[in-house]
Amino acid sequence: METKWKLREAKNPQLVLTDEIEICIIELPKVRREYEKNKNNEKAQWMMFLDNPNAKEVLDIVKNNEKIKDAVVEVHKMTEDEKMRKLAELREKAIMDEKAIEKAGFRKGKEVGIEQGQRQGEEQKTKQIIDKLKEKGFSKEEIIKMLDLNEEDFE
Repeated sequence: METKWKLREAKNPQLVLTDEIEICIIELPKVRREYEKNKNNEKAQWMMFLDNPNAKEVLDIVKNNEKIKDAVVEVHKMTEDEKMRKLAELREKAIMDEKAIEKAGFRKGKEVGIEQGQRQGEEQKTKQIIDKLKEKGFSKEEIIKMLDLNEEDFE
């Protein structure tokens, strides 16, 4: 299931640097087989958790191992914190994008376009009203007076 290595001096391999440090290499396929043989093997349970905290087997392990249950809860908290951090980053990016767009003048152009559209809409409506009043037989002077227009606006 695992291989242990110690730190040794290159010229004198029998000389171990310290007994306090070991490097353990764990082969996950062997861990899975070990867990299948003995589901109560605590080391195998931890390795199953480290391999995939959301695995079906880990859900079974959590029922009997309180420490791993606590670890699963902590991983889920960290995952939620990660999601919130990403959301905050995306919001910050959106704000920076808005500022860049505004700085580039796109916002101003949009506002100018809206104003032009409104003005054109008002002019079209006024023209329709003038045409209807002409149809009803009102004179140019009467229409100008009723709509409070000048000669140029009437034309």
